[in-house]
Amino acid sequence: MYKIEKNIPIPKSRWRERKYPFPKMKIGDSFFVPLNGRKTKRVQPSIVSAGHRYQNQNKRFTTRIIIKKDVEIGIGCWCVKRNNQKGGDTMLT
Repeated sequence: MYKIEKNIPIPKSRWRERKYPFPKMKIGDSFFVPLNGRKTKRVQPSIVSAGHRYQNQNKRFTTRIIIKKDVEIGIGCWCVKRNNQKGGDTMLT
């Protein structure tokens, strides 16, 4: 049996800073995540999963593998306008 306690203050939440900038992104914005030796198949799903939490009726997020300056490999993520009709999504506002 657990003891019931009274008048115990609730501790403050310990939110850590978000890993990706999804809440601040507007249509047409993007960010780059360098792989730094990690595998694409581990990094890209993490970004996609996090992006699903922030998409809505007006915007969604899409990712692509990017090579910068012929050396740096990573994942690019773009905020795009959701197009609910056939023909796909667009980056136009």
